[in-house]
Amino acid sequence: MNVLKKYIEGVMVKEKSIRAKWNQLSILMPLLLLCPFESEAQIQRLEKIRNAYMPELRADKIDYEVKKVSSYPSKSKSQFDNDIAEVNEQWKSGESWYDQFRSVYRYSENREMIFVDYYLTDNMGGWNDQGLFTYKYNSEGRPVSYTSDYGPEIKSKMTFYYSPEGVLDSLIENYEEHFSFEEEQYDYYSIYSVYFIHHNSDSIGLVEEFTTIDSEGEESYSTNGYLVQKGEDMYVMYQSENYFDRYITYSTTFEEYFDHFFDPFFFREDYNDEDYGEGWIPYSRSLLTESDGKIVALTYELFDQDDTMEWNLDFKNTYQYENDKIIRMDEFGYFDGEEYHDNRTLYSYGGIVSTEEVGLSYDFKLSQNYPNPFNPSTVISYQLPWNSRVSLKVFDILGREVATLVDGFENEGVHQVRFDANSLTNGIYFYRIETDNVTKTKIMTLIK
Repeated sequence: MNVLKKYIEGVMVKEKSIRAKWNQLSILMPLLLLCPFESEAQIQRLEKIRNAYMPELRADKIDYEVKKVSSYPSKSKSQFDNDIAEVNEQWKSGESWYDQFRSVYRYSENREMIFVDYYLTDNMGGWNDQGLFTYKYNSEGRPVSYTSDYGPEIKSKMTFYYSPEGVLDSLIENYEEHFSFEEEQYDYYSIYSVYFIHHNSDSIGLVEEFTTIDSEGEESYSTNGYLVQKGEDMYVMYQSENYFDRYITYSTTFEEYFDHFFDPFFFREDYNDEDYGEGWIPYSRSLLTESDGKIVALTYELFDQDDTMEWNLDFKNTYQYENDKIIRMDEFGYFDGEEYHDNRTLYSYGGIVSTEEVGLSYDFKLSQNYPNPFNPSTVISYQLPWNSRVSLKVFDILGREVATLVDGFENEGVHQVRFDANSLTNGIYFYRIETDNVTKTKIMTLIK
């Protein structure tokens, strides 16, 4: 399946403003140009990526006619109705089916928040609590964020950023894992980013960046490519040093692609080719089977590049319906031409609508300093949803840096730092925090 379809959620870039009195507006303007806010920082990041990567794509590998990209919004469609109550995954042993995983769904009253409690069977008729998944949408149906929490061992968050016009600009996944083995502690962090460069362009640029940090140090790599329109079909093309990769979605426009790329039931055929310098060779494809206006099967096939030069079944999912809703999905695998069926998923509907506030630690927060106004010291607090590089600096009204309070790698959680302004004069100051993918700025006042 296309790499973009791996993602389910994201966060919209929040509006930033300086709360100042009208008579202070004229002196605040220079600082607004020097201290970027979240949206401005994101635009600068995209421009930097555009200049760094886009010119390098090999023109001889792109044979297409492009269409002018308009400013269309991106919305996520779901494979299933958002009224799911429970999902029960089972495995087969002999002639009997046994419970394996269970997900229980809860919804906010406006359906913009979905909470999924995830359980694993204890093989004795009970369930062990394994984690919490949280999906967040905005009022227009666009994804805002997706988080998964398996306790202190594994945490992740996927974030979507949009332009002011509602066009998808980028998505970022933060992941961390902690475990011990033979009395040794292992910690792993990763940041995966995808940037869409489709402003003032005839096609959509695509850049992926991946950074990992573990006990052996830090490693990073990046790839780049394009989304292009070739006739009636949509291509996603990547390049690396040694090969090119492309995903083809048939009879699809840019608008349809972005509007449905989370929906595996929309694309009738989607396949992947690879080119190591000797021409395109098929690798994989997915196909849909429809009956009475419903998708009844999704098939995934691999291409035998060595022997038969034919498509071979890898797995197939079939779907059963009741009152136009999927109630069962059966999974079939294939090995050496033999079919095996040992997994199925059962769906029930009528999810719980809850007004309960679910405590999540995945929000990034920069608090207002206290006290404010202050003399001569104040405390700045901030919350990190995961371990991250952090820079916290103070600027004067002209945008000149007057203090660096934090500069390094910090663990998730709530942090506090004291700012001593004994050597500074009265006036307005700004403090700005930057992490791997968030920048925020707030104002404070020193009165001696």
